[in-house]
Amino acid sequence: MKIRVGFVSNSSSSSFVAMGFKYNDSIKELYNKLFGDDVDEYIEKEIKKLEEEIWDYSKEKAEKLKNKNEDEIIDVLFQRIYRYLEKEFGLNISFNEIEDGFDGDGIYIYKDLFADEDLFIDEDETECGFNNLSLSEVVKPIEKIKEVLDKKDSETKIYSGLRMIWEKIQKKLHQK
Repeated sequence: MKIRVGFVSNSSSSSFVAMGFKYNDSIKELYNKLFGDDVDEYIEKEIKKLEEEIWDYSKEKAEKLKNKNEDEIIDVLFQRIYRYLEKEFGLNISFNEIEDGFDGDGIYIYKDLFADEDLFIDEDETECGFNNLSLSEVVKPIEKIKEVLDKKDSETKIYSGLRMIWEKIQKKLHQK
């Protein structure tokens, strides 16, 4: 028997299952609810950091931020939100513009239930599967962030889809 590990586009291992909710406000509103500080002040701090770096890419990004390029501003806010949600809650965030697996355009805050990295194969390579996952381990941080964001009434759902779509979403996020 052949065991595939990692992304394989024509395999069942190329799917994902996540639990979370759709956040219907803007990324700037999400930022304000999480951090409470002024977006413009944060962007100014980021511009100063980027200008101090030696890389051309950083200087170009700083220039775009100075010129109020909306995509760059959203990217900077998104990166801070992403790091915070991951560190404090063990959650992920995604913009979605592809309807497969999600409810359409929007911001999704979620926890992966099953993904390729959760796959295990024992030492003898005789058994494989996904590690056990406690539902409370998933629900607790989702409910906690919903409370922080005053979104207790947002419906928590299970999302699933093809990893290929998921990777397109992630690539799109990190290209901005």
